[in-house]
Amino acid sequence: MSFLSRGWHWHAYSPSRLSLRVEELRLLAALHRHKLFYIGLAFRCFLIFCAIPLIQSVWFIPFITDSLQLPTFNPWNSHLSAGHDVMAFPYGVIMYIAYLPLTALGWLADQGLSTGWFAKLGFSLTSLLFDYGLLVGLAVVARQYSPKLLLISYWCSPLVIYILYWHGQLDILPVCLLIWGVSILQRRLTAAAAVIIAFAISAKFSMVVALPFVAIYLYRNRRLRPEITLFVSITMLTLGLTYLPFIFTDSFQAMVLRTPEAARIYAVFLGYGSELKLFLLPTVYILALYLTWRLQRITLDLFIISIGLGFFALLLFLPPAPGWFLWVIPFIVFYQLRSRGDYLLTIVPYFALFMVYNL
Repeated sequence: MSFLSRGWHWHAYSPSRLSLRVEELRLLAALHRHKLFYIGLAFRCFLIFCAIPLIQSVWFIPFITDSLQLPTFNPWNSHLSAGHDVMAFPYGVIMYIAYLPLTALGWLADQGLSTGWFAKLGFSLTSLLFDYGLLVGLAVVARQYSPKLLLISYWCSPLVIYILYWHGQLDILPVCLLIWGVSILQRRLTAAAAVIIAFAISAKFSMVVALPFVAIYLYRNRRLRPEITLFVSITMLTLGLTYLPFIFTDSFQAMVLRTPEAARIYAVFLGYGSELKLFLLPTVYILALYLTWRLQRITLDLFIISIGLGFFALLLFLPPAPGWFLWVIPFIVFYQLRSRGDYLLTIVPYFALFMVYNL
């Protein structure tokens, strides 16, 4: 059976579809010329060189450097076998692979210079790369936007800088991959989008929240409906390749799948009598999926906002960790770029309350 007879068109998957349009390149150039871009970059570099987040120095960086001293196919297994903390690295193999190269280069420099600083530098620079990648991804997804508003709402956001460079969380990688997956799906590169979204889930399993919304979006768009089978197949295949080598090991299950954060799903409930419980998070999440399903036509804007609502359900009905707030920031920013009038009314109080609560 030929590709054409199956409804697959070569031009839809050609490399030219990945290229940025002229207007997008022009907006990206304006983004990089703006002084706010360099102000945000300066704050990030200052914290990278001057601050050492506790969770990185105690958990994340030692997990990677220990795996370099005793190379192994399963770093989670070797970590627990050495008697180290089970909370050290609650992330999947994509997160480990992404942070490994620059951290390894820094670790090698530390071995030669008898220091412990360069591994931290390489680790933090990896976060900076994906932080910048998310900025560009938001610019591409938004298509038409105010560079100044994007820089204010994301790049210069004290909440983003605090979560990544002061508190030291790593959620920037899966969120960046998810946004780029949506961007590539926008260009009808379904296979590539499926791989990238699967990588986001493999980096942090919480990103699976977005997967049903993507399936609904594909099904509700007649032009994209024939590609839903392709998307699901490639997503499952990619998840299988990244999870199956580790998922049946006790170490991976203990450190990645059975974390205290995963148990929070059932932390908030309404009691009915002495035995019955209504768990609020699954209920609200299913309701959000149902409301999205009921939409007769789902535009790209509605699709992105619906994913944001799915993540908001996690924040509203779970005792959240600081890094979880990063999940919703791209969707808040996208909303602000599409409706600029109420920026001060919505974003500033939200960011201020978060900073006051955490600091």
